[in-house]
Amino acid sequence: MTAEQIQAYVNTIQPALAKLKNDIAAHQQTSNQPSWQDLIKGAVPNNSGQQINAAGFSYTFQDSSGNTTTAVPKALVHGPGSPPICPAWGCGPCPPRICTGPIGGIITDNDQDGLPDDLESAVADNFTPYYGISSGEPDQFATFGDYVPMTVTSLVGTVPPFSYYRVQPLGLTTDNNGNQLFALRIDYLSLWNADNGLVGGGGACWYSYVGLDQVINQVTSHDLDVERSGMLVAAPAVNGGYNPDANAYGLYAVYTAAHEGTFFDQSMYGVFSPAVSAGNHLLLDLSLAKHSTYGFNPDYYPITPQWFIDDYNATMFALWQDEDISEDEYYFSIAVGNATFYGCIVERFSDQGRSFANQRINVGEPNHPMNGSAFIQDDSDHALHIYSKLITPLF
Repeated sequence: MTAEQIQAYVNTIQPALAKLKNDIAAHQQTSNQPSWQDLIKGAVPNNSGQQINAAGFSYTFQDSSGNTTTAVPKALVHGPGSPPICPAWGCGPCPPRICTGPIGGIITDNDQDGLPDDLESAVADNFTPYYGISSGEPDQFATFGDYVPMTVTSLVGTVPPFSYYRVQPLGLTTDNNGNQLFALRIDYLSLWNADNGLVGGGGACWYSYVGLDQVINQVTSHDLDVERSGMLVAAPAVNGGYNPDANAYGLYAVYTAAHEGTFFDQSMYGVFSPAVSAGNHLLLDLSLAKHSTYGFNPDYYPITPQWFIDDYNATMFALWQDEDISEDEYYFSIAVGNATFYGCIVERFSDQGRSFANQRINVGEPNHPMNGSAFIQDDSDHALHIYSKLITPLF
């Protein structure tokens, strides 16, 4: 097509592109996630039709001896976390803090959440992921000042990774067999000095031709980056409280954050039944420059929502059927869409193996940070609302 023909084509499809942009504004991805209690009983999340067929997909785990195993999720679902059940331990309908252990005695509990600090450390170590960092990664893991605003104090490289974590008590529940369990939420945070922006796949990036010019800025570069995975673990309750044996916990669900809260959100939940036993560590890959978290190699993984791709293709087909555009223009529109969706707006990742985080720091609870982690109380745009991410339930 000549430049004049392309301009005429663009002028013709402008009303259709305006409709696509309105669809973006109107499309609110609603979430109907089961509670963490229901997930432990094996409930399958349902997120407005966003469930992915898990057939053929499995998460890979590795133990400390290097042995690998796979677990096929009972469900694999896109989408944000469930509506808040309770924003923080000890508020609203949440149970009161536990002041003594289930077998008696005083515990060291610097974040005042009712769990002994040494148990938090042991449980987090039992499930800490193996991280894959892409070769060519331009950004670095960082440490931060013990204050707000969240401020980088040092850069610590990329390999081995550097990790922060938080362990939150959720409370008592029962499994399908009526056994009483005590559940925990673990947040694994990968915190970077910057997000260098979407690298893309090298294909033509026709953002304005497909109606994405108003949202593409959501994957551009910015200072700081807060990425995470979350795990729902539980163990048989002891004396009506938490289980002090870190090896008794099993993994019931995992959450991986990718472009969290944006139009391009590719965050996923995986639900396991039976639970994955302690000591098996999930292999997670962090995409190049964006650091989005995936349970698979995300190289060239498209991040435009499938509903929008379908909407775009259907819109162009309707224009052709109504003879608003010619057959050549229709095939041009499909080529433009394919180049943009599958060759441009994609993750990149170059595999160089996976490893444990060399250092893992317990940040404590949002309202009671520990280990010099007051930066988690920063809820600003600049800090990517790290505080809100920790107080909003994932399960």
